Amino acid sequence: MRGVFLKLVIVLMWIGVAIGIYSAVVLRTSGELEDKLTGVVITENTVESRGEVVGNDAATGKLAEIESDAVMNEQPQIQEMEIVKKVDNEEEQNAGSIRVLLMTTNYQGIYHSSLKLSCNEDFYIVMDEVEYLHSSMEEITILADKLNGKSIQIEARNGGELRLANIARQDEVSYRGKLECFGTENGIVVVNELPVEQYLYGVVPSEMPASYPMAALEAQAISARTYTYYHMSDYAYPEWEAHVNDSTAYQVYKNLQENESVCQAVDNTQGKVITYQGGLIESFYYSTSCGFGAGYEVWGSEESLPYLQVKSYTLPGSNVFVECDEAWYRWSCVLNIASPKELLTRIYEYGQSNQDKIVIEPKPKSLDSLLKDTVIYDIKTVQNEKNSLVSALTIKTKNYSVRVESQQLVRNVLALSDTCVTKQDGSTYQVGELLPSAYFEMEKLYEGKQLMKLVLSGGGMGHGVGMSQNGAKCLANEGFCAEEILKYYYEGVEVEIHDENIM
Repeated sequence: MRGVFLKLVIVLMWIGVAIGIYSAVVLRTSGELEDKLTGVVITENTVESRGEVVGNDAATGKLAEIESDAVMNEQPQIQEMEIVKKVDNEEEQNAGSIRVLLMTTNYQGIYHSSLKLSCNEDFYIVMDEVEYLHSSMEEITILADKLNGKSIQIEARNGGELRLANIARQDEVSYRGKLECFGTENGIVVVNELPVEQYLYGVVPSEMPASYPMAALEAQAISARTYTYYHMSDYAYPEWEAHVNDSTAYQVYKNLQENESVCQAVDNTQGKVITYQGGLIESFYYSTSCGFGAGYEVWGSEESLPYLQVKSYTLPGSNVFVECDEAWYRWSCVLNIASPKELLTRIYEYGQSNQDKIVIEPKPKSLDSLLKDTVIYDIKTVQNEKNSLVSALTIKTKNYSVRVESQQLVRNVLALSDTCVTKQDGSTYQVGELLPSAYFEMEKLYEGKQLMKLVLSGGGMGHGVGMSQNGAKCLANEGFCAEEILKYYYEGVEVEIHDENIM
């Protein structure tokens, strides 16, 4: 009898061991996990209040410092970790998506010292092919010095949008799609990858007021979509595989919030692009014309693009300029150069990166040597014979002769910080880094032989190539549809649905 009892005890012990092993395995693979992103053990009772660190620090094996201001519901969330399944065909997966490098506040640079991240839905941070789920109530800070040499991907659940509080724009904006973040010695580089149509939801309101007529918004959507696909043929930032950035260097993206009318315009024109002889055009656009449009030669190129022509913009069947009532159609300003320090400084600084277009003779040894000349004797403009734009300046000081070439650099060097521009409706505008346009006439005011002031009488806002956005508004008000507006500004083009045969 004792032998039977002993055998029963042994059997029960083995059953207990088996249950313990089973429970440990199940718990380890479901309710309790060591989160490699934060280094904490996660159980069903874990509250998502995080002040830990993520990842790959030399001392801790962790990656970047994370802080959270999460306030939890009564029912605590459960952190999850899942192995990411690799996509077999990444090219197919990314077809129709654009990668946009997000610049810092005021578009000053591409390297972020930290990322302050939140989302309106739960979101994943992916590192080393492992996903770490975070609550929509968390706000996470990722520090650049901890991310160096690593990359992470961030994506929201259920179509949520990601918010980066460290990037200030005109509105508080959030990002569709996913973010890929690269740690470098200089800081974190952030790339937003998303479908083209969703990208346009963020571009069109940032480039054209959402209050404009629907036909103008549709024309802007088609032009912006064309520009997007044109630039998706190559990477502006190969190291991070980003096609464009979010500044005026390409198309402004997510400076303003999405808008219902804009989204409708994008949806109404879904897939439509502008082509010339079967290929995508480089669909430049700008704010306001002065009554005339320029061609590709604006950027100093001798290349001729037949769909970008020098022409006057008048209403069909009349001599009335399309934008003659627009505020930016005419403008004026006074440049004070009695003390030319700022002007000479701008010339010197822009000349450092544009030595082929800004030539100072004899070459000054330093900025200080140039600034010893405290008097300007003369400034002359050179106008382009084709389009009447001011394409160059010559400046004479006591010891130096300066030549500035290209309408862009002319606008840069003359954009003095205390300059206030008066538009034709009487409103004013403080000059930033550019004069409104290079369409201007110049009057010179002297005291003796010293040039004291320049009085500029100009017109238009922008480079003057392609579609005028305020012109599109005016034509829409005249009853033009989107396609008619585009064919007015781009010569000999067609509007068709984009496919792989259109390059």
